[in-house]
Amino acid sequence: MTKEQFQELIRKISDGEATDQEIGLYNRYYHLYQQAGESWDETEMGSQQVIGAKLQARIKQHLSPIAVIPLWRKTKTIAAAIAFVVLSSTLFFMLKKPTTYLNQISKNGADIAPGTNKAILTLSSGQKITVTDSLNGQLASENGITVSKTAEGLLVYKIAENVRKLSPEKYNTIETPKGGKYQIILPDGTKIWLNAASTLKYPASFSNYNERRVELSGEAYFEVTKNKAHPFIVKTERQEVEVLGTHFNVNSYKDEPDTKTTLLEGSVKVNALGIRTKIPAVVIKPGEQALASGNNIYVKTVDVTQAIDWKNDEFVFKNESLASIMRKVSRWYDVEVEFIGGKAAKETFSGSLSRQNTVSEVLKTLELTDRVHFEIDGRKIIVSN
Repeated sequence: MTKEQFQELIRKISDGEATDQEIGLYNRYYHLYQQAGESWDETEMGSQQVIGAKLQARIKQHLSPIAVIPLWRKTKTIAAAIAFVVLSSTLFFMLKKPTTYLNQISKNGADIAPGTNKAILTLSSGQKITVTDSLNGQLASENGITVSKTAEGLLVYKIAENVRKLSPEKYNTIETPKGGKYQIILPDGTKIWLNAASTLKYPASFSNYNERRVELSGEAYFEVTKNKAHPFIVKTERQEVEVLGTHFNVNSYKDEPDTKTTLLEGSVKVNALGIRTKIPAVVIKPGEQALASGNNIYVKTVDVTQAIDWKNDEFVFKNESLASIMRKVSRWYDVEVEFIGGKAAKETFSGSLSRQNTVSEVLKTLELTDRVHFEIDGRKIIVSN
């Protein structure tokens, strides 16, 4: 960046015209400018105190109520005060040059990119299709049902009007690996977003059933097409969720202690499975979460943005343990996580980060709290205090 471009960024910040991305650029280049030994010329750049005040105001504008514990260091100088870390997913300030920081935590200096759209589709015939590598357009056709991939990375099912009812064995499966996600539109128009390391099993057509039943392992967000005559049921290892038409999120990873169903719109009924003592089903309302834990189902009011953060390509934490955070990191970046000692895993954090950051950027933000330390060794992250 030239001196003139840097001055233009300063002008935009001073006039309140700068975008979040431009403020992120300013923060990065201000530090490099300072490292180069350049002094702040108020004749050319304006008042440094004014710029600091503008940026502090921007911090207050972006911080949500949950981001109350510090993900940045408290400092005395204006220059350091504007070096905030978590404003939003785009306002990320590199306190050190990225390569310098990366060399500190990575044994070989290599970073790890975030996940992308990738999945494997298994048809009822047993044919496997690697969706990621397939060209856009029609991928398969079976018994009058076509499966197509759009340019946006979406699987769409369509059924011919004259298609006959299919036998109950005609099930398809879509699976996302670690570091993958995908979206699918089922034959009834229901939209489903799959998070990393998730599997969804579903009929190739619902026309042969009184209910629309799918099976989930992992995490998915559902926007169910309304059909009172044919309830939509999501079965997981621990529960069944029954809906008519609604928007909700189900988190049912095997390495998570609880299964969580979070409702955004409509209403759903949650039934516990695999429990000897019969537990009455619970009905939840928008803004509530049904949590299947042990031999009980609990209902609580939650911030739904935290439940669907992954769908919006974010990590959102609210007093969340580092152990829980790193399970999400492990799935999205396809890495192994090792904790040294038990203390670090119990540390809690609040705030938000973009899932489009590299893993070193995520770790750097958490490390700035001075409560944890990370080291990257290949595809393993070692966590300690």
